[in-house]
Amino acid sequence: MAMLYTVATLSLMLAFASLGVDLARVQLAKTELRTVADACARAAMGGLATGTDRAQSNAVSLAASNTVDGVPVSLDPNDVEFGAWNSLTHTFTVLSGTARSGANAIRVSVSRTSAKGNPIPLSFASVIGFKSFDLSASAIAGNKPTGYGVIGLDYINMGGNATDSYWSANGYTVGNYGAIGSNGDITLTGSSAVHGDANPGINHAVYGTSHVSGGTASVTTPFVFANGSAGGYATSNDDGQIPASAMDGTAFNPPANRQYTLPGGNYYFSSFYMSNNNSITFTGKATIYCYGDFTLWGGADTAQNLPGNLSLGMIPDPATGVAGAMKLGSNTDLYANIYAPQSPITISGNGDIYGSVLGKSVDMTGNAAIHYDLDSAGGSIGIALMK
Repeated sequence: MAMLYTVATLSLMLAFASLGVDLARVQLAKTELRTVADACARAAMGGLATGTDRAQSNAVSLAASNTVDGVPVSLDPNDVEFGAWNSLTHTFTVLSGTARSGANAIRVSVSRTSAKGNPIPLSFASVIGFKSFDLSASAIAGNKPTGYGVIGLDYINMGGNATDSYWSANGYTVGNYGAIGSNGDITLTGSSAVHGDANPGINHAVYGTSHVSGGTASVTTPFVFANGSAGGYATSNDDGQIPASAMDGTAFNPPANRQYTLPGGNYYFSSFYMSNNNSITFTGKATIYCYGDFTLWGGADTAQNLPGNLSLGMIPDPATGVAGAMKLGSNTDLYANIYAPQSPITISGNGDIYGSVLGKSVDMTGNAAIHYDLDSAGGSIGIALMK
């Protein structure tokens, strides 16, 4: 009987020892394996710009320089997968063949398994029949654009509006990088939807966090932007291309029910007013500088519908040093990048804005949405873990 009790007790003690020692060993190996997967995925993305072979070799090389449970990690190049990451659904679609060169994300899978002949060995558990443990981990790294679709230096108010992102070179496909930012508060009401981060100022807040798909942390450094400037275009510009009927001195103020087609160039106005019965079409890349109030109720068509082909810049009045206000209320879409760090911006109507908006403050009503163009608005690309 004593022998039976001794065997039973030792078995139980070995089981507890296994929980204390082997489980700790497995958990440590699991953490190490996840860390290796994360690092290899990032390294692979870093090499993708050079080619898929470089991406794979980066991952394989980095894996070999790391250990899991004291053993160097062996990574099969076939475990480095190239794919398309959907930032809205958070799904990864594997690409094959030549399509791999167009990948925006890479998944790396690393493992220590019996099938590969390298499982994690167990010490005490082997006495009770468990000699090893299989572990695997994977990580997805991808290109993450940075920047903001909307910046309101003093504040942002959105009542029923939305932001998202897209790459204009590929046509509009909704993306989840339509971030907004401010040095003040961000207030989101109604059916507003921010597909991206909403970053308020230091010691300020986001009111309506349920409307934000991303993070709502405060900025760590306040936004600072230089005043707009027309430079030499204040005296040498393309205003001579504009029909006299559209001009009121140095102000753009056409009669009702007029449509104008203008070439690309640099235009300089003391103010800008276009009613909802007017429209203007630019056939080439154009920039509008305005130091008085800017009001656009009518339609403005941009060359090739590329936001990078139309810039709207509010600049200080040469006499007062103050820029006018900007009001956008068109029911047609506007493709443009707006730079107005001194100007309060009011956006109403139902026409969407494709590009980016930067103002002293931003108030949005109506159904207008802003689609941040990652191609033209200066959004840089970083490498981030997606999953």
